[in-house]
Amino acid sequence: LRPGEIGWVQLRLERPIAAVRGDRYILRQASPSQTLGGGKIVDTRPARHRRFRPEVIATLDALVRGTPADLLRRALNDQQPHAFNQLASQAGIPQELVVEGVQELTESGDVIRLDAAWVILTSGWNTLREGVLRAITSYQQRYPLRPGIQREELRSRLKLGVDVLGVVLSAASEAGLVIQQEKTVRTPDFVPTPTAEQQHQIRRLLDASQKALYMPPAPDIEPELLAFLIEQGQLVRVAPDITFLPEAYETMLGWVYAQIADPGSVTVAAFRDRFATSRKYALALLEHLDERKITRRAGDMRVRY
Repeated sequence: LRPGEIGWVQLRLERPIAAVRGDRYILRQASPSQTLGGGKIVDTRPARHRRFRPEVIATLDALVRGTPADLLRRALNDQQPHAFNQLASQAGIPQELVVEGVQELTESGDVIRLDAAWVILTSGWNTLREGVLRAITSYQQRYPLRPGIQREELRSRLKLGVDVLGVVLSAASEAGLVIQQEKTVRTPDFVPTPTAEQQHQIRRLLDASQKALYMPPAPDIEPELLAFLIEQGQLVRVAPDITFLPEAYETMLGWVYAQIADPGSVTVAAFRDRFATSRKYALALLEHLDERKITRRAGDMRVRY
């Protein structure tokens, strides 16, 4: 460096000294006595850097702007979850400083690790957690018979990416805030419960279906209530207007399995005669089994799929 110029210097000391980041120093020559320069300490525990390396300069420039924790806090300031492997580019610091900064922020309680790959400011997590619970609770109040909110609808309400939603729900589930099911999410205390009037409608439909096991009446109830009965396993739907009690369905299914095994096929007429039902119900059940890939149509017969 020429007089008046500014640059990066790495000092190798004769013996250890007490120094912290941000300390100012003056560098003097003992003999002849003169001041060589001065500056500010940026890193007290560096590796031995090779000169003029771009990555070294980038790291030191980043440290001048703030501590790794400061820079990460700014990068996380949108209050959303961030992928750990993207924080280096978002904060403008090397990956090793990301590890250091995240550890410091985690220990101070400013940051929460949602899992090994995602982090979020604690304040952001509190806000996001409240938003998740508010969205789920609102849905449950509006649709008290459904098993929970669809994951995709929750994602849309929260305006989160698919991968981010998965991380958020996993963290909320581990905290006991939500229960994840295959396609839906609910709060732990939520149980779909029909009203007294709806329970009366259910009882009436199930009694009527019990009296005519293989020719049950069309389910003349509100769609939400019918979906609840199907979800709860109290009815099995084989066509839009045809449902069977589970025991009737299993009996018919068992007979079909036996027929396609020996003699190897079943017809609509044979099914109709066996269960003393009409062609409408026989055909609906066999077409339902075709859709489930249990049987397939071969002319007038059904055989094993």
